Amino acid sequence: MVHRIAMSFNLDHKSSGEGASRALKLTKIGGRVDALKRQQDAAEGGVRVKTIDGYQGAQKLEHDHLSESDILSLEDKLKPHKRRMAAAIKAVVNEPAWERKCFRVVQGGLSVVPKLSRPVDCARLNQFRMSLPAYRHGPQIIQSVQENSVVIVCGDTGCGKTTQIPQLLYDAGIFDKHHDVICTQPRRISALSVAQRVATERGEACGDSCGYVIRFENMTSANSHIIYQTTGILLRRLHSEPDLRGVACVVVDEVHERDVETDFCLLLLRDRLRAQQEHPERYPLQLKLVVMSATVQVDALVSYFSGYNSGRDIPLITIPGTLFPVREFFLEDALRKVGASASAVPAMRLLSNQKREAERSADTPEAEGNAALYEQLKSVVFDTFDRDVEGLVPYDLVCDLIKKIHDESRSHVESILVFLPGWAAISCIANRLKRSQFARELSILMLHSSLTTAEQQRVFERPPKHYRKIVLATSIAETSITIDDIVYVIDCGLVKGTSYDPMGNTSALKATLIGKANGVQRRGRAGRCQAGVCYHLLPKAVYDDLPGFLPPEIVRSPLEEVCLQLKAIESNQKCAQVLSRAMSAPPTEAIEHAVQFLTDMGAFTVEEKMTNLGRALAALPTHPLLGKMLFTAACFGVLDTVATIAAGLSVKTPFIRPQAFEKSSAKENLLRMDNNALSDHFCVVTLFTEWIRSGRSLHYATSHFADNTTLRSLERTKQQFIRLVLQSSFAKGIVSPEAHFSRYASNRGLVRLVLLWSLYPRLATIEYRANRGGQNPQVFCWDNKAAVFSMNSVLGFYRRRDFGANSFIVYYDRMNLEAMLSVFDATAVSPIDVVLCLRQLTVRPLLDVPALFLEDTESKLAPPAYLDVNSVPNKENYAAMFFDGDKKLYVAPKKLADVLQTARDCLDFFLATCIKSVRANKFPDSLVHALAQIVGYPITGCDRPATGVASATHMDPAIQQIQLASAHLPGFARRQGQGDMDSGVSDDEAPIIGDEDDDTYLGRLTAEQKASVTAAYGDLAVFRYDGVTELLHAAKRAEDSSALQEEKMEGGEVNAAGDDEEDEEDEDEEIIVANLNLAEMQVLQNV
Repeated sequence: MVHRIAMSFNLDHKSSGEGASRALKLTKIGGRVDALKRQQDAAEGGVRVKTIDGYQGAQKLEHDHLSESDILSLEDKLKPHKRRMAAAIKAVVNEPAWERKCFRVVQGGLSVVPKLSRPVDCARLNQFRMSLPAYRHGPQIIQSVQENSVVIVCGDTGCGKTTQIPQLLYDAGIFDKHHDVICTQPRRISALSVAQRVATERGEACGDSCGYVIRFENMTSANSHIIYQTTGILLRRLHSEPDLRGVACVVVDEVHERDVETDFCLLLLRDRLRAQQEHPERYPLQLKLVVMSATVQVDALVSYFSGYNSGRDIPLITIPGTLFPVREFFLEDALRKVGASASAVPAMRLLSNQKREAERSADTPEAEGNAALYEQLKSVVFDTFDRDVEGLVPYDLVCDLIKKIHDESRSHVESILVFLPGWAAISCIANRLKRSQFARELSILMLHSSLTTAEQQRVFERPPKHYRKIVLATSIAETSITIDDIVYVIDCGLVKGTSYDPMGNTSALKATLIGKANGVQRRGRAGRCQAGVCYHLLPKAVYDDLPGFLPPEIVRSPLEEVCLQLKAIESNQKCAQVLSRAMSAPPTEAIEHAVQFLTDMGAFTVEEKMTNLGRALAALPTHPLLGKMLFTAACFGVLDTVATIAAGLSVKTPFIRPQAFEKSSAKENLLRMDNNALSDHFCVVTLFTEWIRSGRSLHYATSHFADNTTLRSLERTKQQFIRLVLQSSFAKGIVSPEAHFSRYASNRGLVRLVLLWSLYPRLATIEYRANRGGQNPQVFCWDNKAAVFSMNSVLGFYRRRDFGANSFIVYYDRMNLEAMLSVFDATAVSPIDVVLCLRQLTVRPLLDVPALFLEDTESKLAPPAYLDVNSVPNKENYAAMFFDGDKKLYVAPKKLADVLQTARDCLDFFLATCIKSVRANKFPDSLVHALAQIVGYPITGCDRPATGVASATHMDPAIQQIQLASAHLPGFARRQGQGDMDSGVSDDEAPIIGDEDDDTYLGRLTAEQKASVTAAYGDLAVFRYDGVTELLHAAKRAEDSSALQEEKMEGGEVNAAGDDEEDEEDEDEEIIVANLNLAEMQVLQNV
């Protein structure tokens, strides 16, 4: 376990000694270039540095499904595609000038101005508006905005700042009436509900002078100039309109939440203020910025914008709230109220933990440098099991407290709002309440980000007569929404979020204690419209000791999406350079990991420039991996199935966690769903398809351990994804694009290929300790981090004999859970699948490969089947295939290696062609057939989509309003990476097995000519080389060295040489040597 933890910290690890003298040596690893240099230096001495902790000797490439005649047939089928590729490259070399087609996704708004469906009492609403403190501060706010570039508003909960300030600014006449006032919100429900409220106050329908824009939904018209939108929508507008034409003022609301997009938005808007201050002639419309929140770190904000207000001080306007009195109680009070004992509530343990931490801090001196790193490592090993505090949710107490309030409350119209950390806790409380004796008197509603717009809106409606409304919500209900009948708030004191470790490049999704600012916001939900009561279910001493604010999300989250958005806007600057200007700059390691990930997936070049793929993905309102997946699926004809998978990945898992007595039944259900497909993704496809066939039956969902609400959300998201593709120019020139894009939807081999191509480099290898069929596999991620399958993964139920030739998995996400790195949403794939999607593939004649790379005698892990290279007959007819450097090595007949390399080059090139031409039909159907045959799923006919967009029912009304209009959609510019380093080895020294004419031409292209091709198509696989060539040459020189050196190596000095090498490295590298406390380890194992 210690070794696994060391790997998560990106440390080399080696243990030595026995018993009490056993020690662990940890070496800090440098970047990729340093690691490659280290490998080359070791190879010069005849030593191989392992790049992954799995087996790295030669293995046989299993290809039983391909006969010799199949291979020859595939060779003939691929030749025309290779010729077309070479001809297209020649054309670009001869005429390098080409026009890049722009990619835009425009969410078209309403074609007509909506009319009010029923009259409103404008006089009463105006009277209410004038009673709000924000309205009364209107003159001061208007004057400050008129005289300054940036204004900070700190308004207490209930002051009306979100609804009043944007419309006050627009109505004041300080801006042209044709210019927009935009107010950003961190959540969809906030933007939607506030816009509807403001429209009502103005006596209009939403979409007239006031509207909203959220993902996939644009409720604005030509009349709309007060616009509420999510922060992400504003960021995407900055892609196509960095100058924000027609926008007079941007109001950034709820800044205290410090989510990633808000911090990024503040950074970009601050840059805009500086630009218009220095170059006023470029910005005839001077943008005004209003930053506001209920609880804000005022000093930090004022400091951040100092110098960006044309030399003037930043005006700060404080607005008091209008909250009714709220009585505040804590865990001790709640226990007394329901008559429960303290021992029954896990949160009471926080008091003893608090005391123990104080004593430990007093007794332990502060560590620095390597000592601090060791303490951090030790802390992770021995204390992680106590870190996730979601177990502090007192389910029984919450239900008892609701019952007590219900019995004692004067009226059923006094509703109860319960704050819980996540969907699992919400579902658990909801199910308990539904089974309670007073369930018939309750109207139980849930509020979660994954619910549909219509489902979220229900929380604002009055409950049926004689029913009490219970709202079970996450932190989504903290800010900017007012449920006006809430009188009681029960706050569990927890919030769920992502915790990111930049050193180990791993994330953990866990519940943590809230900050005091969150507690104030939650308490404020109870006093908006009348006096209320708030129960914080934390001990008062613990609540008083909470930090004022939680750390900003930007310093504790992966930054892939941020860096992608950043480069789409600030294309000429490095990501690290821009993010250093953030209000809270993220760790350098986090930025480096994000940039490398985007480079590996093809969105960035090695120079950190945007590729065509990157530009396309930055404009899509979804994670870049999912966007890549959708467009690849359209080219392959498997869109319907892949859209189901992508939707399942964008919402939470539809499978619910079974209770202890249900685990066996849940396992059997999951295995039936999988049907030996070895795929979490196909389990979701099967579940969703059968649920649709059942008529979206609640009974079907519950009997198959699935959540019906999540399945509805999945269906809605799937339809949005399909529409996104169908209404793009990717579909132009295709008759019946919906059928065409899903013509091979049932071909699992093509779906696997799309997943692997799109999710790379989220790849892992499956390893085994011994040749035992019943053994559980071990998982090593491609960056050499040990992992396990998540608890709800079907792959965790399979053994070695079940995986067969599938010795790799591709996964969507990974997170640290209980001291172990867990991979989520995984599918097992074969080496042949992997070879078609690798970033770096090196093919060499088997006879040219040094023995150093053909064996791995030191590994304790074994391949699925050992290959004795010495027993291979006619070695001259075989080739060695190196995967991504030398991480894995497979031996295959030369003819097969030639076919696979050609198929990979063509797959790569024609996907890049789809981007260049912005057409999916540029991917040859005959190539799709060849790829399907290669992966063992030959195409025998066409499918019809299982669920067409037009035939889908029970659809959110918002889907009907989606009007996506794209001028152009690109496909996939290919990947670039460290493999482009000069190796000093000519192309003649690194022969490619294949068609001599085309390969010779391509190999002789100059660097300038290759740059022209790369500019047009991206970094094509046909040009992609890696450092393994230099490794092979270094090892060959060592192998051919003098007889004296060989004698020394055979005499047992190899290890000594390796130790000397390490000793030399010790002078420059950071080393930690720590004794392992075996007694503590034994205690840990017994927990």
